[in-house]
Amino acid sequence: LSHKSMLLTSVLENVLTKNTDKLYDTDAFNKGFVSCSSETCEIVSNSMPLDLEGTYFRNGPGKFEVGKDLIIHPFDGDGMLTAITISNSTATFRNRFVATKGYLYEKKAKKISYRGVFSTKIKGGPLANIFAINPKHTANTNVIYWAGRLLALWEGGLPYRLEPDSLRTVGAYTLKGLLKKSQG
Repeated sequence: LSHKSMLLTSVLENVLTKNTDKLYDTDAFNKGFVSCSSETCEIVSNSMPLDLEGTYFRNGPGKFEVGKDLIIHPFDGDGMLTAITISNSTATFRNRFVATKGYLYEKKAKKISYRGVFSTKIKGGPLANIFAINPKHTANTNVIYWAGRLLALWEGGLPYRLEPDSLRTVGAYTLKGLLKKSQG
């Protein structure tokens, strides 16, 4: 048998015998769904090559609970922007939540107040959720630096503009009026 065939056979045997602990490291997988507990800015290295300069931006879900309410699906988690800036042989790390309208409202309320697109529901059962047709804008899908602006993206709404240096949220961005505010 080829290497691929042997690997597939091993995986199938483990699945059929319900020996799934050998398929993947569940502890490592679960660590990907732990909320980031703080926003920070710190120097992580001061021994980078002098000719290496720039900023790497990353966006993804960073918050998986609101108060005591758990966010069920990772794609419903609030967006957290991360930046690593390398300049003058120093790497600086910073991160910040994208302060969408939903993020700020739920942070103040300390409970889930919007339905998620994937599976997160408002407490109160079907009657509380049936007419909640506007899902929470999480701004957690991607980030781009375009036309001099840093934008946090989500498929279901307007981009959110952020300050590249501080990652402070400026607000929803309509691309100078090309998009309607009602789309966000």
